[in-house]
Amino acid sequence: MLDQSPSRRSLAAILAVPALARAQPAELRILALLPLTGALGVLGDETCRGLELAADERVNAPRFRVVRADAPDAAQGVAELRRMLAERPAAVFGSVSSAIALATTQAAEAAGLPFFELNAVADNIIDRGLRQLWRLGPGAAQLGAAVAGAMGTTLPGLLGEPLEAMRVVIFGGGGASSDAVCNAAEASLAAIGIAPAGRFNAPAGEIGHAVQRLRSLSADLLLHTGSEGEIAALFRGFREEGWRPRLVVGIAGGHAVADTARAAGEGHDGTLVIDLPPVPPGHPFTDAYRRRYGAAPRSGHSLAAFSLARPVMDALRGPDLRQGMMAVDLPEGTLANGWGLRMDARQQNLRAMPVLSRWDHGVLGPL
Repeated sequence: MLDQSPSRRSLAAILAVPALARAQPAELRILALLPLTGALGVLGDETCRGLELAADERVNAPRFRVVRADAPDAAQGVAELRRMLAERPAAVFGSVSSAIALATTQAAEAAGLPFFELNAVADNIIDRGLRQLWRLGPGAAQLGAAVAGAMGTTLPGLLGEPLEAMRVVIFGGGGASSDAVCNAAEASLAAIGIAPAGRFNAPAGEIGHAVQRLRSLSADLLLHTGSEGEIAALFRGFREEGWRPRLVVGIAGGHAVADTARAAGEGHDGTLVIDLPPVPPGHPFTDAYRRRYGAAPRSGHSLAAFSLARPVMDALRGPDLRQGMMAVDLPEGTLANGWGLRMDARQQNLRAMPVLSRWDHGVLGPL
């Protein structure tokens, strides 16, 4: 017969206390595995700032601490992830670049570490069936759907021409992210019966020749994706050539970043952007950002990371991360940047939809 004496029960209760404490650590470390230097450094740093502000907000135990790790390329990203395993992170957030994401998500899967992809867009990132990977931001297919939507509604009115009369050219800087975006743009055009007048890649050093080629194609509408340096070189090429397409639509990449608009210089105003939502004027997030970093947000990447990380951090506190993530059902408009969160069977967020915005007087806002 079991001994149910008070002293026996008290001992059991005492022994349960440290076990409970071990199950509820005071702090959970989040690894921000992002390009913090190099061509993508601004995007990576802006994303990391959003994660840090989300961690600041989650004050109940266990608290979160963001640990930064620089991943300017795929090899360095994998090396940093392996090095940081000693920190015992609860999860990893990345990646800006699809090439980096393809490598680091595979390494995280091998280590049994949950990985939350915020802004790398290649569809094959999520199509590999990795169980530890969730993509919170939009993929290339969602960007393509946004292109098709804009082509069917807004862009013909801006150009004053029907779709079939437009000469559309698709142009990227090359690489996994660029190719994914360009492929999605081309597929979106095909879905509405438009064949592009041309499609090609060119790095920043070859932009001058690319602008001449665009002119020879008599491009009315340019669908472009690229880094900050490539975008700045593109608009410099327009000025040197004394010509530009009637309308430039930037898709993802560095197009939504204030530093890019400044670097692009004269002639950049009026450029359209299909990407994540910009930070609305007067948004409370801007005040919190200014208090911590001493300036306004440089793009909507920080607000997107902040918005998406908050429900993930809540799920990380729960007993079963997978069950918690698959149970999240936040309608569009719920998150701080206007998105929602609902994972499909591939663990892709269905409610992070790109929006169409326009640069006017150096400010990105609704069209």
